[in-house]
Amino acid sequence: MLTGVLTILLLAQAPVMGRPMSEVPPRPVLPQTGDEAVLGAINAADASVIEAAKLAASRGGSAEVRAFATTLVREHEASLTNGGRLAKSLNVVRRQPPDTAVVHAHERAMRDLNLLSGSAFDGRFVQLMVDEHRAVLVLLEGSLGATAVRPEVKQALVQAAAMLHGHLAAAEKWQSMHGGAPPA
Repeated sequence: MLTGVLTILLLAQAPVMGRPMSEVPPRPVLPQTGDEAVLGAINAADASVIEAAKLAASRGGSAEVRAFATTLVREHEASLTNGGRLAKSLNVVRRQPPDTAVVHAHERAMRDLNLLSGSAFDGRFVQLMVDEHRAVLVLLEGSLGATAVRPEVKQALVQAAAMLHGHLAAAEKWQSMHGGAPPA
């Protein structure tokens, strides 16, 4: 009887056997830095440009604008993919910027673009690209960009800014060749 009670007590104190723990330790949870916000801002900019450029690639009034839009889609999709890979390799969750005036302006511009065609569409699309690329450059080259911590994120920031400057220059060149910005 005593042996039976001791056995029950020992079994009650024994650790419960469950699934074995993974051999690979979990990734450490890193404190949040500006890296999450920087990668999130690049991600949000890429997504916005891709949305508008896909529309322009199919509805642009001129072959020149459709070709520019196709370039924007290709390069911003590559940036989006690279940003995702970088975030994953660094165990970083890209934080999207808060809902801002820039987001609302993009939504309004997309509604406007859907109502336009021909040269009016082209002018409005190119102006949107000028406005959005400038706004993102202000963020990335300003206070937000200064919060980047990891060298890989700083390098991604430099690459994104170079791409954005190139797109901005192309859009501004188009505007200068076609009579400037469209009327507001």
